[in-house]
Amino acid sequence: MADLRYDVRKEQDGSWTVVNTNNALPAAVNGTLLHDLSEDEASEMAYLFNHCDIRWNRHPIRHH
Repeated sequence: MADLRYDVRKEQDGSWTVVNTNNALPAAVNGTLLHDLSEDEASEMAYLFNHCDIRWNRHPIRHH
């Protein structure tokens, strides 16, 4: 199984952040960082990001 690109991290204040495992930085959507989330929210977002990332890597868009 391939390593997953996104994971969740519990912060010192008890909130959760979706992180990019390639650089340990918070993931973002349209410039909005995915931090200060509940554990459920962060886990769901990481799952969705990983699912999309795996699909994109398996089916790259080919430009002609």
